[in-house]
Amino acid sequence: MLPKPPTHRQAIVNAFVFIHQTMHVLNTRLSKRGMKVTAITPRHYLDFIQHYVTLYNEKRSDLEEQQLHLNVGLGKISDTVSQVEELRKSLAKKQIQLDEKNDLANKKLKQMMEDQTKAEQQKEASKDVREKLAVQKQEIAVRTEKVMIDLAEVEPTVREAENAVKNIKRQHLVELRALANPPVLVKLTLECVAHLLGEKCADWKDIRRVLMNADFITNVVHFDTEKLSDKLREHVKSTFFSQKDFTFENVDKASKACGPLCKWARAQVTYADMLASVDPMRREVAKLTSDAKITEDGVKDVIDRITKLENSIVMYKEEYKDLISEAQNIKNEYTAVQNKVERAGALIKSLSQEHERWSKSSTTFQDQMETLIGDVLLSGAFLAYAGYFDQQLRDTLFSTWSSHLVQAGITFRQDLARTEYLSNADDRLQWTANALPSDDLCTENAIMLKRFNRYPLIIDPSGQATEFIMNEYRDRKITKSSFLDDSFKKNLESALRFGNPILVQDCENYDAILNPVLNRELRRTGGRVLITIGDQDIDFSPTFNIFLSTRDPSVEFPPDLCSRVTFVNFTVTRNSLQCQCANRVLKSERPDVDKKRGDLLKLQGEFAVRLRHLEKALLTALNEAKGSILEDEKVIGTLETLKQEAAEIQTKVEETDVVMAEVESVTNIFRPLSVQCSGIFFAMETLNQIHYLYQYSLQFFLDMFETVVNSNPNLQNVTGTTERLKIITNDLFTKLLTASVMECSKRTS
Repeated sequence: MLPKPPTHRQAIVNAFVFIHQTMHVLNTRLSKRGMKVTAITPRHYLDFIQHYVTLYNEKRSDLEEQQLHLNVGLGKISDTVSQVEELRKSLAKKQIQLDEKNDLANKKLKQMMEDQTKAEQQKEASKDVREKLAVQKQEIAVRTEKVMIDLAEVEPTVREAENAVKNIKRQHLVELRALANPPVLVKLTLECVAHLLGEKCADWKDIRRVLMNADFITNVVHFDTEKLSDKLREHVKSTFFSQKDFTFENVDKASKACGPLCKWARAQVTYADMLASVDPMRREVAKLTSDAKITEDGVKDVIDRITKLENSIVMYKEEYKDLISEAQNIKNEYTAVQNKVERAGALIKSLSQEHERWSKSSTTFQDQMETLIGDVLLSGAFLAYAGYFDQQLRDTLFSTWSSHLVQAGITFRQDLARTEYLSNADDRLQWTANALPSDDLCTENAIMLKRFNRYPLIIDPSGQATEFIMNEYRDRKITKSSFLDDSFKKNLESALRFGNPILVQDCENYDAILNPVLNRELRRTGGRVLITIGDQDIDFSPTFNIFLSTRDPSVEFPPDLCSRVTFVNFTVTRNSLQCQCANRVLKSERPDVDKKRGDLLKLQGEFAVRLRHLEKALLTALNEAKGSILEDEKVIGTLETLKQEAAEIQTKVEETDVVMAEVESVTNIFRPLSVQCSGIFFAMETLNQIHYLYQYSLQFFLDMFETVVNSNPNLQNVTGTTERLKIITNDLFTKLLTASVMECSKRTS
């Protein structure tokens, strides 16, 4: 019966075991070649598992958070695209509304102008009518004044007579009524009065009847002279006033009651004569008054029409104002929507690259989740086991592990880049700024120095790692000490208590007093975290870090120490030495190009970091936007600013790429020399296989290289680059050969 294939979980467990066992296999192979090996202990395996768990949780969380951000960002962009389309449709509707309001406003303005013209015309017409009315009123006033003057001459007499009549005593009237045969003048007076009052009297009896009327005096006093006809007036004058004895004095003597009546009759006839004389003028005044009334009515009519027109104009103005206001509001809305559409359209267009890139990232999320276990497995193994070895062995191990995962059916990214996966651009830029060489080996070592579980033990023949660590932890006040330092214990206790990093050199002289620290033998007592150093309990700060280092790459550490630390090997490789030699000779021969190259590399790193931050800020802004992006001016402004800055930086990146290509073309001139220098050094390293006394340090080689490049008399007066490089190569080989033979002679003598 065939065995069942392992489950996915069993395959992963088997991969853990396989990777751990490959280290024993590697040690066996290296031992057969006479090369150094490091002890592989169960603690390495536990460290591997811990790295795996930590990385898995970290990467899974990052992926899920990134996917969430990407999906929200993509959703916001998609929603914005839809909203822009809706806004474009609303723009068309707004344009129609705006045209309609403008048409209504123009019609209302035209109507208002027509009424304004009519009102002006009516005002001009009313002006002429008013002037005519003023002339008529003036003429009426003149004529009326003349009539009133003429009448005023007679009117006092009439009023005097009326008052006299009012004063007639009732007794006198009774006496007159009682007369059977009155005097002639009395009868004549009463007959005249009766005629004036419109009574027909043939004899005294008729006269007495009139006299006996209770309203006789009232009728006399309130007699309307206007009703006195010309015929009656002439009759009275010819019949009564023609008699010589018919005077006020004679009648008054005859009767105290008839005297005032005689006076009244004469006054009324005289007043009637005066009225008759001014009658044409009065009729003319009446005619003028009538005409003036017609004119005035016309003026009122014109004024009414003008008032109506003015009221309609005011109404039209208000309606026009409202229409203009509505049109302006629509126009403002149209402009706001148009600006929003333009800004949003430009923003969407500018975000098209991000949208495409995010869409691809979003679609690859499932692929990344599927490869997560394999990626983390390889990366965790690398952090736990690979630090002790050089770049070539690291690549070999990684390739072996990858092959096993393929056979085990555990998926992983074929293009997995260790430095990219385990660090970010920010970290790498900071490491470069802190004097870390930019080759892959040093970057991987910096990752291990950041992600360690067991405290690092650094193999640093060239001292580059020491310089880097001192710069990296400068702000945390790192302390440098040594196992050979008398104050080592004091420095260690201070670092433990205050949480400062400490770099301990010369760890080939390891002191077991450090075992509790490396083992993290902590205990809690009364809220304090303590660690025992020698016979003393020390407070342990959680920010404490310790780095062990040695400059001797040949030292072999006991398995006990190997199990407690994470080895980080900064031993130089061919590639890193080539870079160092190329940089040194470039700095000596072309300092201007070297400075420009350094500045450009720094700029490129800063640009890459800034672009990454900007993209993250873009996603953050999109994720933090509440509701529609188009309704949030702050978000739109932020996105525009970020995208504009990103475009500017991208332009600068392209510019620096062009300049960098020019710089690299100059740098490549010195590449052959750096390759030869690296070859010479590693050839010298293999001489110990001939004789153990042939031991050469990297610092010895670099000192010789600096002397040949910077203090070489053979380079004086030589300007050609090719000639100078040839001299440097020959002199370096000669000087190294001479120094090697002399050094070996000293050791054997």
